[in-house]
Amino acid sequence: MRKFLNPRQAIKLFLIAAVLWSLLGLFTDSKDIVKEIRNVSIWRLTAVFLLSAGNYWIRVIRFNWLSKLVAKVKINEETNSMIFFSGLAMNLTPVRVGEVVKAYYQQKFFKESFARMAPVPVMERLADGISMLVLMSFGVLYLSFGKQAFGLLSVLILAIVLCLHQKKLMKPFFYLGSRIKSIKKITVSLERALDSFYRLSSLWPLILSSGLGVAAWAMEASGLWVMIGAVGIPNTIANLYLTLFIFSISAAAGFLAIIPAGLGINEISTIGLLEKLIKINYPQALVVTFVFRLITLWFGIFLGLGSILYLERRLKDGGILE
Repeated sequence: MRKFLNPRQAIKLFLIAAVLWSLLGLFTDSKDIVKEIRNVSIWRLTAVFLLSAGNYWIRVIRFNWLSKLVAKVKINEETNSMIFFSGLAMNLTPVRVGEVVKAYYQQKFFKESFARMAPVPVMERLADGISMLVLMSFGVLYLSFGKQAFGLLSVLILAIVLCLHQKKLMKPFFYLGSRIKSIKKITVSLERALDSFYRLSSLWPLILSSGLGVAAWAMEASGLWVMIGAVGIPNTIANLYLTLFIFSISAAAGFLAIIPAGLGINEISTIGLLEKLIKINYPQALVVTFVFRLITLWFGIFLGLGSILYLERRLKDGGILE
């Protein structure tokens, strides 16, 4: 499983990000950028960091709960929490498909079925999509802006949920597949996965996991609101609504672009919307976005890589985390 552990990929992506941010800086005077960076206080950086950490804490609780909901074996929460953090490194993969690494580690540490647990990170992303819709609605209702993006994401999520609930239609195929020796193993795995999808996407699990997602991502988005105060913008409730909208639509754009970490799309969207909706100038928007992404994105990636290193070492030692 060393393919999941690739620090060089993180360094490569970081260098690409550095080049991107440097190119974005060419559109303004470097003196203006330095001036705005000096306005960023330590307490604001600390606040953004703590809000981002709060996001992870809530999502860890959700991941443990969803895992227990479908697992057939006992799930050790301490181990499972470390497994959750390993998935943060998967921002390095397009649309975070590498998050199935979490199911791999659950298989290794708990002797649980990979097929049964793989739907958990998928459902996390689905719940996050619903969460982004809720956060996006603040801007849609407040400004009547972004209706097309809101509608597109709503239809996409609804279609996914409806597809996951076609369990009865699949039963004849699973029955036939279980009778054919050459595909029996695959059929059993698919049936386990669909059963987990069905359970996780039922009404109450979906509502609760999405609610936790709203709380988690609202905390992280509040970090962007804290940051605009560093460049002289009042931290009003109205501006909080706007930053929740900016954060969610930029995150959705980055995700749909199928680019690792939404790199480039997320930053450009955030800068443009900060200029348009918050009415701050380009150097201010650039600094706010740069500092916010540096803390929220790269903190998570390197925390994830560290967690994978730790889990791999424990696997090598042949022991489960105590």
